[in-house]
Amino acid sequence: MSRRVVVAGGGAAGLNAALKLSREGLRPVLVDTEKHHTNTDRLHRVVEKDLEDISINLEDFLKKTRIRYVDSRVEEYRPDEKVVETEDESLEYDNLVLAVPGETGEQDFSLEYTENFYTAEASMEAAEALEDSGEVAVIGAGRKGSTVASYLEMKGYNTTVVERKTRPLPGENSEASEELLSYFNKAGVGFRGGSTVKEIANYGIEFEDGIETEYDAVIWCGGLKCSEQIKEDFDCGSEGLEVNQGLSAPEHDGVYATGACIEGRHSFHEEIRQGRLVAENITSGKEMLKQYNPSKRKFMRVGKKGLMMDSERAFLTRLGGLYPVYRDGKYFTGLKYQRLRS
Repeated sequence: MSRRVVVAGGGAAGLNAALKLSREGLRPVLVDTEKHHTNTDRLHRVVEKDLEDISINLEDFLKKTRIRYVDSRVEEYRPDEKVVETEDESLEYDNLVLAVPGETGEQDFSLEYTENFYTAEASMEAAEALEDSGEVAVIGAGRKGSTVASYLEMKGYNTTVVERKTRPLPGENSEASEELLSYFNKAGVGFRGGSTVKEIANYGIEFEDGIETEYDAVIWCGGLKCSEQIKEDFDCGSEGLEVNQGLSAPEHDGVYATGACIEGRHSFHEEIRQGRLVAENITSGKEMLKQYNPSKRKFMRVGKKGLMMDSERAFLTRLGGLYPVYRDGKYFTGLKYQRLRS
């Protein structure tokens, strides 16, 4: 099998795609300037720990595998020519896997005075900013924002969640929102729903209704948009490339996309599934692509408990909090096993 595959991005989807491609006999090229692969769902833990238990060094990890790691910035994608232009070389491909992380931005207000837990570097900066903080605002009450807020409150920060919708977890069922709001009330996490941010300055937040509230730190958990480079080179909008159920981009021959490169919000573990499915579709040789379907059951860590959700129901239990811990702990062990077969 001589197919040339370039994987752009060494995150959840990218690394798992590359490992599965390698196990199937291909020699993919993985391009990423971020030398560490991290579990982004757990980056908020940097507040009390370093990155060691949630991160691996890509360069060291991929030695003695069929995967070639290129530590170089992508300068241009040329899908019409099937070329990825990096700072150091031109990479031709038959298949391209876009697993590039998203970017903050495209808000009606500046994020200059915010911190976030979306990348390893940003998380270290956030941990430093939080050292002398007491009053903390977390903007966004989705799964990431709710997890971060409950964790910070557990670690002694006086935390308030700011959400423009009237309930937390607005993308989930109402029972999940009720369970989470009940937890916030008991744990002392403030919830400011139905609040639209007008401006964030170094003194705090100004809301559209004219109210100004001071905070020592503001954490952005409002999500990521498709990267500017992907939007420009592939002529797509802020929601990313249009893909079919097989995660293939119909308008670009040989191109697959995952995570922040496509429409929708995807957790770390959903991106793992996307990466593996893309690799399977590339190597299967079948005209009919295997389809991606998001997991029906979701788990998230809330303080020391776990919130389990499906399309209609939700349960918040201490026992449920053990599953995300088990799953995350097993992840890096699984990666090492995959490397032995690559």
